[in-house]
Amino acid sequence: MQNAIEIQTPKERAQAVIDRLGLTISATFIPFSKSKNAKPRKDGKVWRSLNWSVTLNKRELRQRDDEGRDYVPRAILTTDYSAGEGHCPAYKASVKSLGSRDCSQRREAIDYEIEHGHAYRSVFGPGKALKPDSVDVIYSLVRDSDVIDYGSFEEWAENYSYDTDSREAERIYRACLDIALKLRNGIGEAAMAELREAFQDY
Repeated sequence: MQNAIEIQTPKERAQAVIDRLGLTISATFIPFSKSKNAKPRKDGKVWRSLNWSVTLNKRELRQRDDEGRDYVPRAILTTDYSAGEGHCPAYKASVKSLGSRDCSQRREAIDYEIEHGHAYRSVFGPGKALKPDSVDVIYSLVRDSDVIDYGSFEEWAENYSYDTDSREAERIYRACLDIALKLRNGIGEAAMAELREAFQDY
C-alpha cells in the first residue's frame, strides 16, 4: 500500500507544511487601474493582472484553558501580489457561458474582473470575490527570500540577469531583501528551510 505522502501532489505537500507552520494569507484587492502594473513598462506594454495587497500571518497560541486553545494570527509581512489575467475566471470560461457568442465579451469580462475583484456575471450581478491562491503567494515569498543567499546586489542581479546599473533592479533587490528579513524574523531559519524544501518541485 502506497504511503499517503508519496501520492501527494507538490501543491498538497506544500500546503501540508504551510498548515503545520500555522501560516495563512489575508488579502485586500487592488483595482488594476490603481495598481503598479497599470503603468506601461519600458516597452510600452501593460501587464494586465489581478492585484492584491497580501499579508502573511502566523497562527499563535494566545492562551490555553480547559475549553481548548485560542489562536490568533500575527502579521509577519505585507506586500503586493499580482497574478496575470490568465488567472481570471472569465479568461478560462467559454464565450457561451459569458452570455455571448462574441469574443469581445470575454475581454469585457476580464476588464471587469481585474478592476473590481469579483467574478463576472452578466445577468446576476457580480460573482464571488476573487482571492489569490495562498500556496502560490507563499511560494512567491519564499522565492523572493532567496535573495538573502547572495552576498551583494551585484551577485544577485547577475544571477537573475538584471542590469547591475539599473535603479529598478536595485529597487526589486531591496524589496526582496525586506521580504526575506521579515520572513526569517517572523518564522525562523528552520521554518524557512522547510518551506524551501516543500516548494522544490512546485
